[in-house]
Amino acid sequence: MELSEDDWEYLIDQIKDKKCTPFVGPEICSKNFFTDKDIAQKWAKEYDYPLDEPSQLSRIAQFLKIQEKRPAYHIKKEIQSQNMSYFDLSEYNNSPYDILARLNLPIYISTNYDEFMEQALKKRGKEPISEFCGWNDALHKAIKNSENPSTLNKTYSPTVAKPLVYHLYGTVADTKSIVLTEQDYFDFLIYLTKESDHVLPAIIRRALSENTYLFVGYRLEDSNFLAMFKIITTIVDKLKRDDEEGSIAVQFTSILNQDKEKMIQDYLNKYTNELFKIRSHWGNVDIFLKKLSSRMWG
Repeated sequence: MELSEDDWEYLIDQIKDKKCTPFVGPEICSKNFFTDKDIAQKWAKEYDYPLDEPSQLSRIAQFLKIQEKRPAYHIKKEIQSQNMSYFDLSEYNNSPYDILARLNLPIYISTNYDEFMEQALKKRGKEPISEFCGWNDALHKAIKNSENPSTLNKTYSPTVAKPLVYHLYGTVADTKSIVLTEQDYFDFLIYLTKESDHVLPAIIRRALSENTYLFVGYRLEDSNFLAMFKIITTIVDKLKRDDEEGSIAVQFTSILNQDKEKMIQDYLNKYTNELFKIRSHWGNVDIFLKKLSSRMWG
């Protein structure tokens, strides 16, 4: 389902007013980089995962941990093995990451472990600051004692020139920060409900409570995403308002049965509206962002 003209106008106005907070998901650039699903299926085959449905990365990572392997180390290797020269190619211009960087927003929230969003911002002349969520006590202490500018440091305020890229599930720059196994996700979600500043800093809370959300690169069948999204929207009380100016979620979903595409989309629209009170655009993330680019800059 396409966004209506009113939705498009509202979204673009919010972007221009710096009142939009993008969430960057694993499907953001699936034709150039491995997705969570790709890595899960690779690991399932490589390590003889014995159960069905080998597409949920957290489940495969939990299996590796039980087998006394190091899933965070393995995910770092997978990400570092990818072709970073992509950011130097001419075809990079107007790619999904590039379009997001060109929106000139002060805060980007990533649920990816890589730092490709930072790479894209640097290519556009920005000086991004990377931070990650302190989802346990050890991480909270590490963030507090860090010498780098922090979202907890009141002297730093995200700007267009020095935007914040906040990694909700951690980053490969610090493997201890990564939310990867099923147990990690359980701990993360429980910690998130504590609502203290070191879990979701005030800067992030303010952006979530005041801004429009732009979700890019997500699959509805990702249960970890749905649980995280529901908790965050509950914390900031974002979606309890009754007016029409709500959050806009842009989801990527795979429709397996083309004959039932319209019926599936109708159901999914009702599903997201019932659970989250949001409007959705279903389809290819690359196509959506190019439409956004065309409407923003012609």
